[in-house]
Amino acid sequence: MSDLGMEKLYGMVLRELESDAILEMDPDTYSSVSEFVGNLRRQEFDGIENEIRDVMVGTAARLADMLLKARLEKGFVPGADVGNLLDEEKYVLDAEEEKRERMELVAEAAARGKTLLLGRMAEMHKNRTVTVRFLKKVDKLMGSDYREYGPFREEYIGSIPYDNARSLVARGDAVHIGWVD
Repeated sequence: MSDLGMEKLYGMVLRELESDAILEMDPDTYSSVSEFVGNLRRQEFDGIENEIRDVMVGTAARLADMLLKARLEKGFVPGADVGNLLDEEKYVLDAEEEKRERMELVAEAAARGKTLLLGRMAEMHKNRTVTVRFLKKVDKLMGSDYREYGPFREEYIGSIPYDNARSLVARGDAVHIGWVD
C-alpha cells in the first residue's frame, strides 16, 4: 500500500466509521501510514510550505488515530468478529483482554478468600521491573523489592521495580522506555 496518501487515508477512516463491522484492510496499513508520515516529515520547505507540511503530518496522525480507535472500539464489543483486525490492533486488544482477565482474577480471589493467590499477585507486581532512562543523577535507592539499585548517572538506562520507576518518572528524574514485542 505504498500509494497511501491523505485522501486514501481519509477514505479508509470514513468507510470504517460508517460501517458497523470491522472492515478488511491491507495488513500493511499502519506501516504505510508510518512511511507516509515519515516521508512528509523528511521534506524540507521554506515558509508557508513548511507550515502546510506540518499540518498534513498532524492531520495524517489524527486520521490514523481515528482509524485505530474506530476499529478497536468495534473489537472491544463482546462477541465481535475480530478476524479483520490487523496485527497492531490485535496487540492492543490482547492487552485489554489481559487487563479484564486480571481484574476478574483479583475480584474472584478476593470474593473466594484466596489470600495466597492475592499475595502471589502482589509479589509478582512488586518484583516487576521496567526500563527507564534517567534524566538526572540519582543516588542509590532501595527498591520496593528491598534490593539496592544505583547509583545512576544522567542518561543511564536501567531496569528498576515498577513502583520506584513510577515515582522517579512523576518527579521528572526519569522517563519510561516503552517496551515493544
